[in-house]
Amino acid sequence: MRVCKEEIFAPIAPVSVFHTEDAALSMANDCDVGLAAYIFTQDVNRAARVTEQLQFGMVALNTGVISDAALP
Repeated sequence: MRVCKEEIFAPIAPVSVFHTEDAALSMANDCDVGLAAYIFTQDVNRAARVTEQLQFGMVALNTGVISDAALP
């Protein structure tokens, strides 16, 4: 789907089904651009593994906001 391959600057949240962690990483990294990625999990070990393998400029963990306007 085009929405999963291009950077969309709109309030869109595409959802994909995956059966393994490797499949999810493969789908996420199969993108020519990647400003940010978002991970939601309660598994600390998974969070560490996945954040290291994502090929994005920024990765957020359990939040929908990566930056804060109050930061320098």
